[in-house]
Amino acid sequence: MKPLLFIATLLMVSAGAGAQEQFVDPITNVESLFLGSVHDDQVKVLEYNNILLKDKSSLVQNGALSGKQFINRVFSRRLHFEMEGHEPLWQAKLTKNGLVFIGPDKQQRYQTTIYINEKDTGGAYYFTFRSHKDNVFGVVNYLGLRSENQRMCEYNIGDSDSLYEVYLEINGRNYRGCATLNNQETESPVKP
Repeated sequence: MKPLLFIATLLMVSAGAGAQEQFVDPITNVESLFLGSVHDDQVKVLEYNNILLKDKSSLVQNGALSGKQFINRVFSRRLHFEMEGHEPLWQAKLTKNGLVFIGPDKQQRYQTTIYINEKDTGGAYYFTFRSHKDNVFGVVNYLGLRSENQRMCEYNIGDSDSLYEVYLEINGRNYRGCATLNNQETESPVKP
């Protein structure tokens, strides 16, 4: 799929998503930033520089970051997106400066540039990344945290439900999957 058609399709899919939520624990008054993963009744949050699972019922939403604010905070805190999908099975790690991709027959590093959608599309956000010298293009789409009938990433193969859909095109081959956020210091399935 051509990159411009790819983005236009994604804009139609993203129309109802919300911005990245911030929470506060009403007992401790500690602020948390939602990181886009749900596991049973717990949500993955960033408190200070620690990634934690917290009971969703113990948190109260106190605001939301725009997509640009969120992505800037993610990379300034040395977090990265871990991505995976199937058909074929693949994994990737996206940092501020690059993508490491492990596919069915190879592991490859790509220098990438991230482009953040800065226009307000009803609170929705997504970002794209591409390699200027290689044939690599990708989109990460945030689905938003909403109700009990929450739409999750349908390509999920991990233990937690992800609210980030990922679409990659590498050398003309398309990959679909889900993403989660983790610390760069944590053990990752994809080695840098």
